[in-house]
Amino acid sequence: TLFTAAYVTRFYEMDALLKEKCTDAWQQARQLTKETRKAETDVIKEFVEYARSMGSKNADYYYTSLSTLANKAVEIKDRDFTEGEKLHNLHLIERVIAKALREGMGAGRNYHDIFKDAKRRVERFVDLIALQEGA
Repeated sequence: TLFTAAYVTRFYEMDALLKEKCTDAWQQARQLTKETRKAETDVIKEFVEYARSMGSKNADYYYTSLSTLANKAVEIKDRDFTEGEKLHNLHLIERVIAKALREGMGAGRNYHDIFKDAKRRVERFVDLIALQEGA
């Protein structure tokens, strides 16, 4: 009985998501996140080069680390299969990350400290707007 109830609930959630994906609002939100992601990736690329110039041997991992940070903050696994509200929150979080990276590099800070600051800012943002369930 519990399995059936969970299955039916998940079915209706997926059905609602598929219907939402057909709306103009969802399409616009997804396009916005794609544009924001491109801009954030450009900043991450600068950050990777910045970290390399400071001696980082694993700077390329920042692409994955920062993407994972953003996705976990809004609890998504696939950007093409998530609710519009989560896409909007993802857009905001990726802007928070890009801003932290730009400011840190502009101030000439150590790349480790810049990454930690970006992570702290995301955590504060999540706490502030209570993104995660149970918050």
